[in-house]
Amino acid sequence: MDLLTTIFVTFFAGMGAGLGTGFAGMSAAAVISPLLIHFLGIDPYMAVGIALSSDVLASAISAYTYGKHKNLDIKNGLIMMVSVLLFTVVGSYVSSLVPSATMGNFSVFMTFLLGIKFIVKTGYDHERIHVRRICKETCHPVRNLRRDDRIYLWLCWCRRRYDDAF
Repeated sequence: MDLLTTIFVTFFAGMGAGLGTGFAGMSAAAVISPLLIHFLGIDPYMAVGIALSSDVLASAISAYTYGKHKNLDIKNGLIMMVSVLLFTVVGSYVSSLVPSATMGNFSVFMTFLLGIKFIVKTGYDHERIHVRRICKETCHPVRNLRRDDRIYLWLCWCRRRYDDAF
């Protein structure tokens, strides 16, 4: 049963890390380390080491795929990389001073906050922004309706106009 639990938890940790890295661009370590700490009882330092080693390859593959589809900004990425490398050294040093239980609890708590963030704010609405950009100059909302109704009619009218153009 113990071996089956280990296989089950590591499989779902890998699946969650892969999907999280590919879909949301999040670190695989944010998924793997809390699962290893909480469900398997692995030492937090060991769990973070395992998670970071798997994160390197997952992040490289995700960056390659995003770059292949022209969704990668190298200039801002290099600036961010310097900052990340600098604060990785700082964070690694600080983590060596913190007790193991505190580090494990911090990892689980931060993952919980990340989950709440994804539930509360789902992300960037490409379609709505696209419609707003196309119809910025040509759409005029109806003045006598409530604000929500005017926005809805405006978006529908803009979308219909845009679809008829093609």
